[in-house]
Amino acid sequence: MKTDKTLLMVDGELQRQIAELSGPMHEVCRYATEGGGRVRAALLLGAAQQSGEHAMRAATSLELIHAATLLQDDIFDAGQMRRGRVAAHVQFGKAMTILASDWLLIRSLEMAAEVDTQFFRCLARAGTAMAQAEARELAPPALRSMEEAQQYGCTIARGKTAMLFGTAMCGAAVLQRVAPDDRSRWEEMGVEMGLTYQMVDDCVDIYGAETGAGKSVGHDLVAGCLTMPVLFGAFLMEKEGAHVSIEELQAGRLGTAESLQLQRAVRSPEVMGQLHELLQRRFADHRKRARETGVPESAVEVWSTNLRTKLTACWMHSAQPQVHPFADRMFLPRATRQRYA
Repeated sequence: MKTDKTLLMVDGELQRQIAELSGPMHEVCRYATEGGGRVRAALLLGAAQQSGEHAMRAATSLELIHAATLLQDDIFDAGQMRRGRVAAHVQFGKAMTILASDWLLIRSLEMAAEVDTQFFRCLARAGTAMAQAEARELAPPALRSMEEAQQYGCTIARGKTAMLFGTAMCGAAVLQRVAPDDRSRWEEMGVEMGLTYQMVDDCVDIYGAETGAGKSVGHDLVAGCLTMPVLFGAFLMEKEGAHVSIEELQAGRLGTAESLQLQRAVRSPEVMGQLHELLQRRFADHRKRARETGVPESAVEVWSTNLRTKLTACWMHSAQPQVHPFADRMFLPRATRQRYA
């Protein structure tokens, strides 16, 4: 388990990396790299079970590329908040924000190359996957069914989010000198953990409080993003005999009646229960795969506990002022759950 002190060391390394900059570029990069949970860095350091120079540089490279993608995401999505503050493009303008994201990306690759060739290649693969997924999301294909929509949404999440978690686990395997075949299994496990992380984040967007999320929430439902909560809601509407236009849903152009019906479906006990059970199964699978692949279980457990805490607070916010119907089956121990009541 990595301590807060170790993650503070990542914060310090991030600021040292941008120290060579000056003027507006420095301000944007400093703004972009401040705050955040350092989830990817913590996963790498926890799984690697070390915090030497190479480990710190690997962890920092993940946070740099992550910061770069957040800057661009907020421009594409017209997001107004990030990490509890005004989004960088609102504060500093789009042009300087784009230049800053380019610098952060390039510096990330430079640091990765200093760690290990295999880690550099893995980070580069993640970078190309993120760009391709973003392009695919901006110009989506025509979808003919809810099943196709679900597959498409998973493909986007895998490229935009999950691949970087795979890189974190790849970096940990490289630092632990794991054999190439096992390293691939570590990486794929990280990708699966990244998909789980995205599902939790999607739940926060639908059910969470903006103050707790630290970013604009509700975007996915309004814009028709094909996230798991939105798709589960659409599946429920179809089950109840309502017609859902994939094209209109995807374009965020549902009529008022359909939109209200979708909102009710997404917030229904049935959909929230399905999401709860799905995430429970995925957390259990991550623990099982850790045992099978030799990944330190402590790292997976810390990562899972953080997500469970986030998700439980999200469910509780959605249920206020009533008790959530699944409160007796929450992820956290009862004594911990009472703090959210």
